[in-house]
Amino acid sequence: MELTFPFLLIIVGWDPHDPDASMALQSSLHASAAACESIGSAFVAEREPLRSLESPAAYKFFCIAAPGHDELNGVTEAGE
Repeated sequence: MELTFPFLLIIVGWDPHDPDASMALQSSLHASAAACESIGSAFVAEREPLRSLESPAAYKFFCIAAPGHDELNGVTEAGE
């Protein structure tokens, strides 16, 4: 049995005063859209109260369906 994680959680963090120099990405895979959304929401919610003038970091998250085996096979075949 093959284990798959069909949802990719991408968290983006940045300093609003200098987003180009401070942009950071974090990603992880999750078994369901609900788990992905829950973890992303919790991450952002935990950090929101910590924002201040001294530490104005902002965060946003996205849950994206990961490509399936058929899609991945099509990409590798197209590159041949």
